[in-house]
Amino acid sequence: MLPSCRKLPKSILTFTIALAIGGCASKGVTVTPSQNVQENLSDLLNTYSDINEVRTVTEVQSELESHKFSATPILAAIILEPRLVPAMLSKGASPNHIVGTSISPLACASDPKNCRDVFGLSKNGVSSDNQAFSLMKTLLETGADPDDRHKTISVKEIILCTTNAINTSFELTEKKINTIKLLSEYGATFSDEEITRCEEQVQKSIANYEKLIRSFPERTELVKEVGLLETQARETLALLDNIKERGLKQSLTQWTVNYRKEQKRKVEEAAERRRLAELKERKRRQKLAAIQSYIDQDASLTSALSDIAQRGAEKNTVEWILLQNRFGADECETRVGGEYFKSKACESSAKTLISQIKSRYSSLNSTYQKQRDWFIGLFGKNASFVEEIVDDRVANVASTDEIKQQYAPAFKQLRGITDAEASAESSARKRQKQQMMADFMNNIQNTVERTNRMLDRNMAQTQQVVNQAYASQRSSGNYAGSGYQVRSNASAMRSLDKKLEEIDRSFSANKGTKERPDIASVPFKPSHRVCGGPFNVPAMNKIFDIKALNSGKADPPIQCSAGGSPIMEGRYNPKAQYINWLMEPPNYKKEAIRNENGRPSGRFRVSWDAFSFECLCSNSSGGQRSGSYQQ
Repeated sequence: MLPSCRKLPKSILTFTIALAIGGCASKGVTVTPSQNVQENLSDLLNTYSDINEVRTVTEVQSELESHKFSATPILAAIILEPRLVPAMLSKGASPNHIVGTSISPLACASDPKNCRDVFGLSKNGVSSDNQAFSLMKTLLETGADPDDRHKTISVKEIILCTTNAINTSFELTEKKINTIKLLSEYGATFSDEEITRCEEQVQKSIANYEKLIRSFPERTELVKEVGLLETQARETLALLDNIKERGLKQSLTQWTVNYRKEQKRKVEEAAERRRLAELKERKRRQKLAAIQSYIDQDASLTSALSDIAQRGAEKNTVEWILLQNRFGADECETRVGGEYFKSKACESSAKTLISQIKSRYSSLNSTYQKQRDWFIGLFGKNASFVEEIVDDRVANVASTDEIKQQYAPAFKQLRGITDAEASAESSARKRQKQQMMADFMNNIQNTVERTNRMLDRNMAQTQQVVNQAYASQRSSGNYAGSGYQVRSNASAMRSLDKKLEEIDRSFSANKGTKERPDIASVPFKPSHRVCGGPFNVPAMNKIFDIKALNSGKADPPIQCSAGGSPIMEGRYNPKAQYINWLMEPPNYKKEAIRNENGRPSGRFRVSWDAFSFECLCSNSSGGQRSGSYQQ
């Protein structure tokens, strides 16, 4: 059998199997797409001219060699439609290997899933193990050779002795043994030559497994999987040794008896382990009940246990607060203008707060551990049961929300520090951006003026040079040093002069700022005007659920009539180069509210400061902002 090299092995197990058989070259390999192979097999099954027609269904082309994988209609049926096999055999389909095909019907029927892999198909949607066994029996009944060979290897060797495209492990399952039994019932035998070849194959795989384990001792999962494969291979060697001594049928029968005994022993051992575990659990529960009853009857022990449980619950609550802030206070982090911002003042305060909480935790934990150890120690060798009672009591103590509430104002204050610092940072960034824009516009204006002056100078110099050149030409009437005379055409020259003078006049009209209309005399016309307002919006600080949030109930009422857009009251300067449109209220915040366990509750707190806004309309049709804003 040719190993299937169409897909790279994905699992460690498959990798070790590939190593055991020597692997395959994959460099520069091209194969027929799986869909095309499926279509080719289906076409062969439905359109054959001869019941034993041999047709290529896929090719593997590499840099070194090429292989054609061919099939007969019955092979296509075993892979795609096993129910059609009996009828095809009755029509004369050969149950044996035909020269030119990639695999025999019997070998394919022994494991249809992996037979599909030989042709580069997926293993999904194929026959069950029971159906595979039935297919083999049908083929054998109609004359399939039980010692059927492909090249130098028989079907029974493929099943028992190799790891390749058909057989992927050495595990001796009952299915595998029953399959070889079936072959022996129809006359299959193991010659000395076959057994020797089989042993060599298994020993080679064992050597590869041992090498792999030595190469990667640190990979425990790999060592475990490969070690299991090695054990299975050695069990196969033991079976082959028995076949040499007792023959195929007797060895397989004895193996089945031993296998079933082993399975029965494993079932009985598992049942005994469950029984002992149940007894142990019953004993534990009874001891716990007895100790709990003893404590309940002693008022001092009951009071001590309650105090310990209360300290434990307080300790756990403080520990939970610390865990929520193990990476630093979240209250010190926010965003300003879409950028991450971290408050230094908040971090300093948070560091002090966390230090205080840690100190409290250390004190509570020290007290709790001392009380707990003392209480557990009272019961000597039964301390483990008492420890379980204490832990259970601590877990069931009523909520200690009052401790969380003690620290809630402090964390709220941290958020306030962050918000104040973030607001200041946001204002500073806005001022910086405004200054940058003003500087930019000034630079543009200065650049334009410098460019105009430079163009004026260059134009004047160019005109002067041209005039001098033509004056010289008219006075001399020839080009000095040229070696020949050129007489000027007076009429053409006058026409040219006239044209040049016209160019001079056109440039003189646009020469510089002195000849331009007085810009200061042009009346200033603002680009926008206030067309509505002011409108007052009260402060907001409410909690909304997801439904209310999505419905728009938490949206700020920033609306203008058609043709106007909102801007903060008194913020419009008619001579401003740009306008900061009002997109959201000042100090707008939307914070997710979390549960005690730190997970989202599905509610949000929305807040903003009170403010007033006006509506701004454009004085021109171009660039007009229209409509209203709704967050």
